[in-house]
Amino acid sequence: MDAGKIRELAGANDNPNIAFTGDPEEIRNADFVIIAVPGPHHKIERPGHIIHRISSQNHSSTYLKRGAIVVLESTATPA
Repeated sequence: MDAGKIRELAGANDNPNIAFTGDPEEIRNADFVIIAVPGPHHKIERPGHIIHRISSQNHSSTYLKRGAIVVLESTATPA
């Protein structure tokens, strides 16, 4: 989690219907959830990066309310 990035996005947000947080407990209140996982900083994607994507999705799913829409955003190294 990049707390500085979350603060930056929250500070620039003027829409009361959008919240930026690193607290998974707050997901319970959301109808739409966007999970942003950083991409690799290597020319070749390492298996560990895929595990981070899956881990964030699995961890967050325990907090989702029924019917919520989730977007998992990440980057991948082009083949």
